[in-house]
Amino acid sequence: MLNFKEKNKAFRELHNPEAAAFDLQQLRAAGFDAKKCTRFERDTSRYAGDILYALLDVRKPSDIILNRRRKFQQIADNAQKKAEAEAKAIAEKEAKVKADAEEKARKEAEKERTEKEAAEKARKESEEKARKAAEKKAIAEEEAAKLAAEKEELQEENETLQEDMEDLETEKNGLEAALEEEQSAHEETKAALETEKKKANSSSKNTAASKSTKNTRT
Repeated sequence: MLNFKEKNKAFRELHNPEAAAFDLQQLRAAGFDAKKCTRFERDTSRYAGDILYALLDVRKPSDIILNRRRKFQQIADNAQKKAEAEAKAIAEKEAKVKADAEEKARKEAEKERTEKEAAEKARKESEEKARKAAEKKAIAEEEAAKLAAEKEELQEENETLQEDMEDLETEKNGLEAALEEEQSAHEETKAALETEKKKANSSSKNTAASKSTKNTRT
């Protein structure tokens, strides 16, 4: 193995508390005193010099360097795999959030379209009823003017028509009130969707910042 001078030179060149744990593994594998290894294991950084000095008696400097490189590379590879897995998980989560938001927006848009169509249909039906009622009233008034002898009967019919108009007006008012409520609900839903999108964008920025910090530390 190494002579005293060579050993001291190698010791100075290789001394590294961060690699002490790897050196201790090599020392154990070489069959070094188990009790001393146990003591070194309590604080590898503190006993880094003792570990390395003992290891130089049973391993070549090149073997120590090769083992350290392999161990550090394993740590780097594991860190890389972990970072990639975390990045993939974040990307999948963001994709799911985006897909959920798009699906929600699609459903809200479909609901809005359906509600608008229903309101438009109700409005047209109401207008048609009002138009027909107006036509009926005009005909009745014209007949009343022509048939003076039937004035009493026509008056009764006119009163009936008036009641019909009141019912139609009440129904129209109810439909208009329902339309206003639906429009108000749509505005609230739209505002809630905008708030949800802002939260999702804020979460994406925070996640990206966190990812950047982790990669910098690595």
